[in-house]
Amino acid sequence: YTNYKLTKSLGDTTRRYMRYQRAMGDALASAIAACSDHLELVIEGMWFMFIADGKLAPEESACLASFMKRLEPEARERVLTRLVEDEFDWLERIATALPKELHVPFFHAIEVAAAVDKSVGLPERRLLRSAARRLGLPFDPKSTERLMKELEQNGLLTARNGTSAV
Repeated sequence: YTNYKLTKSLGDTTRRYMRYQRAMGDALASAIAACSDHLELVIEGMWFMFIADGKLAPEESACLASFMKRLEPEARERVLTRLVEDEFDWLERIATALPKELHVPFFHAIEVAAAVDKSVGLPERRLLRSAARRLGLPFDPKSTERLMKELEQNGLLTARNGTSAV
C-alpha cells in the first residue's frame, strides 16, 4: 500500500509539473521572444506568484529551475539573490524596466503563472492587481478564471487573440 501511495504521489506531482511546463512554455513562447532582455523579471514574477499562497510546491520549484537554466550564470546569480519574500522591488522594476509594448505579454505570462495550479487565492489576486496597476493595464479577475477553467477542461491553453497561448 505504501508503494502504491508513493508511486501515485510521484505520478500526480509529475503530471502537475508537466502541466506547469506546458502552460508556462506556451504562455512564455511569445513573451520570451518579446521579453528576451527581461527574462529575469518574468522568472521573478513566476516566483512571486508561486509563493503568494505561502508555499512552493515541488512542481513549481521544478518549473522555476527549468526557466532558470535559460539564464546565463551571471543573470542566474542576480535572480537568485532577488528571490525573496517581498515583491515590492520587483513591482518597482517592472514599472520602469519594461517598455510599454511588452506590458501585455509580460502580464499574461505572470497571469498564467498564477492560474497554472488552477487555484488563485486572494494573495495572488492582489499581486496580479498590483502588477497590472504598475504596468498601466486593467485587471480583470475573470481573465484568470478563464485561464483556470481552460486548464481544468483541456489540460493546456489554446491560442487566442493572435498570441501563442492566452
